[in-house]
Amino acid sequence: MTFDAASIAVGSFYITLSMVILLQNVAVQYILYQSKELNTAAYRIMFQLGITGSLQVLFHSFGGVFSVADSDLHPVLEKLCGAILNAAWIGGIPFTLLLALNRLFVVCFPSRATILFSRRATTVSIVGCWVWPAVFLGIYLSPACSIRYGAEDFSWGYDSSQWSEVVADAEFYSILVMLVLTGVSYVIILAKILVLRRKTTRSFCGHERGVLLQTVLVFGYNLLCLVAWHTYDLFLPSTRWTLLAVNSMWILNGAVNPTLYLTMNKSIRKSFLNIITCRRFILASQLSNVSAIAVRSTNLTSNHVSVKRI
Repeated sequence: MTFDAASIAVGSFYITLSMVILLQNVAVQYILYQSKELNTAAYRIMFQLGITGSLQVLFHSFGGVFSVADSDLHPVLEKLCGAILNAAWIGGIPFTLLLALNRLFVVCFPSRATILFSRRATTVSIVGCWVWPAVFLGIYLSPACSIRYGAEDFSWGYDSSQWSEVVADAEFYSILVMLVLTGVSYVIILAKILVLRRKTTRSFCGHERGVLLQTVLVFGYNLLCLVAWHTYDLFLPSTRWTLLAVNSMWILNGAVNPTLYLTMNKSIRKSFLNIITCRRFILASQLSNVSAIAVRSTNLTSNHVSVKRI
């Protein structure tokens, strides 16, 4: 077997980039899980976006392995990785729309937002959003079509199965509709904010502005990825290097959310720095040791008292 030096370099790049982003995602997800902010509907939805992003970069790393090995290793493994990878990408879109609707009701209809995005209602919406990628996952795992990795092109894509073209169109147009609805929601939000600024002195707190800006940027990057994947051949030559660039954009999609968290949220950034420098774990260990010493001291005191009573 002959190994292409470019394939080894690109595969190593994919693996390294995917693992760095995955670790970033896991750290931020852990912080969000421990944070009280996760109790709000917006952060619960963002947490789901973090899951879809983590799944994407995890299975993108397998593409790097396939490139380094210059082989799919096993067709079943390749089919499984491609199915989960593309289903995770699709799964991020309904959550992006749900997040936009959350911002729309918070800004424009705050009284209804408390009802439509109560804890129970948000849970139902989250479960509903997972149904859509689950449908595509089932299709990708069936003989109808597959998502395969082209080691010679450095990218994932639909194979030549009978239903691949139909499923690809269904994916594209369903995502496009959801992104258009997301965009319309943000236009309405922007118009509402401009009207409020002119008519009243009401202003939005820094937290609300930060969440709104973050959701708009997530929407923008998702739209950019969709356009790049489906129209790159209109502007760029269809070479392996073009596909390398487009596939890298897809991998970087998993870094958008955690990077925005770290950029725009001081408390998350501080907790993240504590994790990567091991300060949080050192502190936890110290507290554990102090607690153990306190327990032993209490036991010794209790034993001493009991002896005196005898």
